Amino acid sequence: MKKLLSKFSKKKPAQCERCNELTSDIASLMEKVIEKDIQISAHEKLLALKDEEISRLQSQQNQTNNEDSLIALGEMIAQKDEKLSRLGDQQLLTDTKINKLRADIDFIWREFDEAARINEEGSDSWYDKPS
Repeated sequence: MKKLLSKFSKKKPAQCERCNELTSDIASLMEKVIEKDIQISAHEKLLALKDEEISRLQSQQNQTNNEDSLIALGEMIAQKDEKLSRLGDQQLLTDTKINKLRADIDFIWREFDEAARINEEGSDSWYDKPS
């Protein structure tokens, strides 16, 4: 990509600056996508742990005959289910943000390609003009 940018920088500096801006924007958005992917991975692991914990609590509840213990375990399960629901909502929000970031990256790539195409067409016509 640097070769491409250096090729254009010799011909049209203003267009190259736009390409540099787009490249910087793409790098920034890609970093955000990576961060969100890491967050999703962490949320998935946390969701799996919460599922295991809920299963364990449900198993304990099934084995317990004591009514007070059943109530306490039921409350703990309800709390864990609520936390799990919130984590699911957070994951959905994170997925939505990642999809938007990916759309932004696609848009910037299209802008970059268009700028490169315009730059290429402009440089071709510049060379064709008689001096």
